[in-house]
Amino acid sequence: MSLDDEGYQPRTNKICFIPACTNTSVKKPGLKFFCIRKELTENWCQLVGRNCPKKKKLLCCEDHLNVKEDLQNYENYLAGARARLKLSATLKNIPTPRVAVDFGIVKLKSKKKSDNSSDTKYAGKHGRNHLMAKIASKPKIYLGLPKNYVWAIDLLAKESSCLPLDIIITLFKIKTNDTFIQMSDEFEIPRCTIRLLFEENVYMLATFLQNIVYLPSLYEIKKNLPLMLRMKYSKVQMIIDCFEIQIEKPSKAFRRAQTRSQNKSCNTVKYLIACTAVGFIAFISKGYGGRISDKAIACKSGLIDIVPPNAVIMAGRGFKEIECLLSTKNVKLLCPPSVRSYSKLTKEDVIKTNEISPLSANIERVIKKVQEFHMLKPHAVVNHKHLKYLDEIVTIACGLINLQNPVLNADWQIE
Repeated sequence: MSLDDEGYQPRTNKICFIPACTNTSVKKPGLKFFCIRKELTENWCQLVGRNCPKKKKLLCCEDHLNVKEDLQNYENYLAGARARLKLSATLKNIPTPRVAVDFGIVKLKSKKKSDNSSDTKYAGKHGRNHLMAKIASKPKIYLGLPKNYVWAIDLLAKESSCLPLDIIITLFKIKTNDTFIQMSDEFEIPRCTIRLLFEENVYMLATFLQNIVYLPSLYEIKKNLPLMLRMKYSKVQMIIDCFEIQIEKPSKAFRRAQTRSQNKSCNTVKYLIACTAVGFIAFISKGYGGRISDKAIACKSGLIDIVPPNAVIMAGRGFKEIECLLSTKNVKLLCPPSVRSYSKLTKEDVIKTNEISPLSANIERVIKKVQEFHMLKPHAVVNHKHLKYLDEIVTIACGLINLQNPVLNADWQIE
């Protein structure tokens, strides 16, 4: 988002980059951690079964290294110099890597029915297999992904060189907004590993899913528009509106003023969203402070730049001021008539409002779909540590919504 991360403190806890290793500097204060060289990062990440971050530095604990043989400057390191690994350094004592979890329940074989060995611990009611079975039966509820697009998880995992479970964990967090501690119990993976997987994969998912959010051509919009609406609204290319997400109260007074929303009476991040007549999301802006007006966010977000000439846009009353900006591209703006306390609507205004309202309600239905992702609820109170991921999370949600059924089908029935 365009705001700075208020009050965000860099992580001081050192964590081993190996997913199956639970060593941290908090659990073991005396344990040494060494920074992995860029030349070794990609090979080592493939070896331990995790995706390789582009900019983030990774640390490895001394349990998986021979410090005396693998350090290039071992004698200087003992004297207080910064450690530097050799290019020939190799990992040792690697724990069993995590296996990609299929949606289906793994059938655990046992010779005796009364066998209570540790091999059957995941077959219980609260095991990870039970959770994966629920996700497989209802992926839209737990991941926001339609059942006919479950194959996309394997495709994304293959393109990004990560495990399908990593993508499932990231989507599960966005959809349910469970805490990392709760997810650690549900997936039976250490909490620090859950958090690292979420932070690394949220950018990757946003990069892929942002390609699904685009403005279709006028021919495609007309083709998918119900016959009953083609007579009046065949030229309407998009409907625009804004929605807000509550965040934690910033510590700085300037940030509090910048994010203070008059409509919500709290600190929020505001987004501009545009969809077609049937509810296909065509544009999503970056996040701005809740204080920004509808006109300002329409100008700064770049929406006007993507609107083709001679198009028709439908919007609420708050966007009437951008009509002069759209006129430069010969774009027509459809808005409901203004309502004043001391005057009544004329007959023509009532007719115009009744003509616009059936179609303009679709943007409200789309916003409700966005708010079905629990991290994006109106009063989600987003943690300040997650603010820097909020734009990517909104992009992921919009991409997943475009994979779902449209809010208005060809028979003009609301999904």
